[in-house]
Amino acid sequence: NAVQAVEFDAFMQAAIQEERWALKIPGAPTAAVLNFLLEPAEHPRSEVRMPVEKALETLRDPEAHSQGKKSAERVLALESIAGVGDAEAGAVAAQLESILADQNFWVRWNGVEALGLLGSRAEQAVPALIRELRKEHVYFQRHVMNTLGQIGPKAHTAVPVLISFLQHKESYERMLAAQTLGSIGPAAHEA
Repeated sequence: NAVQAVEFDAFMQAAIQEERWALKIPGAPTAAVLNFLLEPAEHPRSEVRMPVEKALETLRDPEAHSQGKKSAERVLALESIAGVGDAEAGAVAAQLESILADQNFWVRWNGVEALGLLGSRAEQAVPALIRELRKEHVYFQRHVMNTLGQIGPKAHTAVPVLISFLQHKESYERMLAAQTLGSIGPAAHEA
């Protein structure tokens, strides 16, 4: 809504100003300052959330992985997605699932990351994540496996594909597949 959008814009302006001030401190790294400014558990303005529509729009922006304001907006967008209520989580997961069809790698990356933050509430996106797991390169496969692990037992339909990763030539992929299967729990053991 309009009030949330105004609060978000004011928050971003304040964060950028605080970041500029903090960067004048010798040895203060940009990433550390930005993480402090946007850490929801410790930041005094943690009650400010980006409206869901704005968060989804931000995650669809291929430039969201660049440094500066766009990156800060991406972090806040992900935090906002993680904070959606159960009542709207299904609709948000459906929107994020549609992001997985984007041609841009980083946009798909954002969608996968946000689905992981929804956890078990992203169950409906598991088939789309399985498709992504089968077609992308190794770093994206790792990202998808992490997300399936965050979804947990409700990602049980991914078990056959994850089992195939136990035979992967790279040890890291085998280890990550085993961890993800462990996060899925008994459904993985039964397979």
